[in-house]
Amino acid sequence: MLKPYVYRPRSSWVYLVLVVLIGTATAISFATAGRTADAINATLVFIALSIFIWVFLVGPKIVYSVQTLVIHNPFTRVTIGWASVEEFEARFSFTVVTQTKKVSAWAAPAPTKFQTRRIRDADLNRVGSQHRTGHAQESDSNAALELALRYQESATRHNELIELHEVRVNTQALVGVVLGAALLLITFIH
Repeated sequence: MLKPYVYRPRSSWVYLVLVVLIGTATAISFATAGRTADAINATLVFIALSIFIWVFLVGPKIVYSVQTLVIHNPFTRVTIGWASVEEFEARFSFTVVTQTKKVSAWAAPAPTKFQTRRIRDADLNRVGSQHRTGHAQESDSNAALELALRYQESATRHNELIELHEVRVNTQALVGVVLGAALLLITFIH
């Protein structure tokens, strides 16, 4: 039986680390130059940017388990039982189609012209795959699709199919965006 697996693009962490490093360096530069007000403003701006990157890039993920597929988007969390899934799409992003709704995952977009992501052997080895999927277009959406098919197959094999479709609002992300916007307003008003 497969263990739960969390899928999110690793590039989002890189963006967050870059913003934090640049923000820290900028604030330190202003502080050492004796420009305390500018250091505080720079810190507030970079905290707001870090919040936005967390909400929109790092926060989105897909959690696979034998019974459910949970898609965490910036403002919603959708839990879908494998029996509720009618089909998967990976053309523009990883999308789960149920009888009532289509849910796209922010964590697994289609590749841009200059950026593709190769599905890692580690992603497939954790879910019991014996082969690479290098034949299709290699992207986040196709990697997410491959993992979803493996978990759905495992749920069918172990008779773990359940009907479930639940949508919840992510209030932490909403609060984060409001806080980030407030920080930006404070810096521009000041």
